[in-house]
Amino acid sequence: MSSEIMSLEMDVFCLLLLIRILYQMYINREQNDHRNYFYHTIAWACVYLFMDAIWIMNVKHLLTFNKIQSGIFNSFYFCSLAMLVCSWYIYAQKTFHSTVFEHKKRLVLTFIPLIFL
Repeated sequence: MSSEIMSLEMDVFCLLLLIRILYQMYINREQNDHRNYFYHTIAWACVYLFMDAIWIMNVKHLLTFNKIQSGIFNSFYFCSLAMLVCSWYIYAQKTFHSTVFEHKKRLVLTFIPLIFL
């Protein structure tokens, strides 16, 4: 079995697992900020895994994109990873009670890489 097919299987398995976790979190909702940040992180992970699965299918020629579609898809794929990393960073900062978000100057400096994306 090729490595792309195994990666696709792992993407699908992880995606199904994360959707199950999201569903459980949705059923047992609480108004906890940390839980909400974690919820958003898992949601972005689902988007990223879905985009990765589509990319693998494109590589294996199970799906075909023209140049414009490929460019748009690659942009979404890249941005979904950036948003996943950003949401994980926010979750970690909120969980550890960091003071990064209390100062506007530090907040702007923190998100400069995301702005350049």
